[in-house]
Amino acid sequence: MPLTDKDPYTARETARLLAIGARIARREARGRSTAALEAEADRIERHAFQREMQRAEQADREKAQKASRRVTDRRIRAEEKERARQARVREQAAKRFRK
Repeated sequence: MPLTDKDPYTARETARLLAIGARIARREARGRSTAALEAEADRIERHAFQREMQRAEQADREKAQKASRRVTDRRIRAEEKERARQARVREQAAKRFRK
């Protein structure tokens, strides 16, 4: 579970980042290298942001598809209305012709 709804990390990623942060702090206090831990944290961050970008793109595609369906549905309803109107006009013309 992310810390906030805007947080791109899963609960596992959040826990890993916190653990890595603690390890980095300990290693810095001892004067040791933290490059490998920082690289791991960067990899986790890149993975989370890439996943969120894919989700956003999928949401955009779904939104566009829904909008396209609405337009198509409106066009179909308008065509059905027009066919019904033309059928009424033909019926009225046939009635006038029979008289």
